[in-house]
Amino acid sequence: MEESDIDSMWKRSKTNPRPLDRTLLVVVLLCSTVATTIFTAISLGFDYKAESDEIAAQMNQIEVSLLEPIEDSLYYVDGKALEIQVSALLNMPSVISAKVTEADQNEMLNLSKAIDIPESFQSPTEFSKEFFLFDKDEKTKLIGTLAIKGTKYHMYKKLANKTLLFFGTQGIKTFIVSFILLYAFQVIVTRHLNKAAQFLSKFESSDDKKLENLNFGKNYIPLELETLEKVINILLDKVAKNNQKITSDLNKSKEELVKQKDIAKRTKELASLGEMAGGIAHEINNPLHIIAGNLEIISASLNDGHKLDRSLSNAQRSCDRISKITSSLLHFSREGDNFFAEQDVVKLFEGILVLTQIKAKAHHVEIDYSMDENIGQIFCNDIQIGQILINLFNNAIDYMDEAEIKEPWIFCKVSDYGDHVEFRVSNAGEKISTKIQEKIFEPFFTTKEVGKGTGLGLSISLGIIEKHRGKLFIDNQEQFTTFVFTVPKKSISEVG
Repeated sequence: MEESDIDSMWKRSKTNPRPLDRTLLVVVLLCSTVATTIFTAISLGFDYKAESDEIAAQMNQIEVSLLEPIEDSLYYVDGKALEIQVSALLNMPSVISAKVTEADQNEMLNLSKAIDIPESFQSPTEFSKEFFLFDKDEKTKLIGTLAIKGTKYHMYKKLANKTLLFFGTQGIKTFIVSFILLYAFQVIVTRHLNKAAQFLSKFESSDDKKLENLNFGKNYIPLELETLEKVINILLDKVAKNNQKITSDLNKSKEELVKQKDIAKRTKELASLGEMAGGIAHEINNPLHIIAGNLEIISASLNDGHKLDRSLSNAQRSCDRISKITSSLLHFSREGDNFFAEQDVVKLFEGILVLTQIKAKAHHVEIDYSMDENIGQIFCNDIQIGQILINLFNNAIDYMDEAEIKEPWIFCKVSDYGDHVEFRVSNAGEKISTKIQEKIFEPFFTTKEVGKGTGLGLSISLGIIEKHRGKLFIDNQEQFTTFVFTVPKKSISEVG
């Protein structure tokens, strides 16, 4: 059974409870009703047979003991005696009429008695019996017939009354026995089970999952419930120990995850800087050659003042270029995760541009930008914001390089919206598919070849932006691939 099935059963038991004692009562009543019905049917079968045999015995008694006197009265044409004898037949409960007819179909006597029988019961319960009357001297000579009409209504009524009495007494007895059993079951079983259920429900809602052991008390409890009590307590001890171990392991895992996340973040930063190292070396090497050449010219042109000034100016510009590159490299490679301050947007962006243009030139990517006038400052960690820009520029260069775009370009638009500044980075690549967009900000997700990407750049960038109370998203309204992120211009305390 799956854990979800157990949870479903537990919730259903709360919303749609089926108490065990109520179930027991229903089962006892149902079984008792079925048993009573079966036994009543059997008893009625025997009673029906006995009553039917009694009616048959009465008819047999008429033939044996009363038929001969009636034959004599008919033979001697003694009407008075015949009436007395036939009237005696009507005293039988099952006989409702008797008719004596001579052999020539002449009706001698026809007697009946009034019985209150519902009309619907008259035909189904009636029966008839005809006896032949013979000559006293010539036993084979027919002198008449005795026709008797009877009813089994009294028999059915008797059986019905007996059935009602039987069901009534059995019903009362069943209810009494059922409630006695119910009370006994509630005292011996249900009470303890309810206690166990309440105990486990407390365990379910307990934060530390550590409760006192289950105790049914010193009252008499069945051996099975005593065993259940022991098993529950053993399981609770095991669960408590497992919870402690799981909590300890979880805390260790969280600490290790934080460490690994910091390592991964730093690795990504170093990977970005390392990726630019070759280009930076090339960029520094070129100005150094210029300086060296100018120094040679200076040495050979000490007497030519104009030529000397020009050579010194070239050397100074080359030194300034080297200084900008090294300053930007040192600035954006240092630690500074928790330092937030007001930063000049223009200075921050130009510092990033110095670094990213090195890789862009190596891949023949043209970088252009536009920036609102008097854009001012943003409240941020400039190293982290710079990391986001470097990551977006590098991703755009790699993407266009892999896609083999003939005229690759990157355009960054920096806009001031009063309370925040928006950075909008677009490139010549096509829009990113919806399927990739669903996972693009997940850690370790990358579309680059194995060894070329860590899949951490955008997930780290998203974490940085959230820490800055900004937003990072893909603008699907643009024609080309466009990433947008925003940074507030004021700190939380200033906003509040």
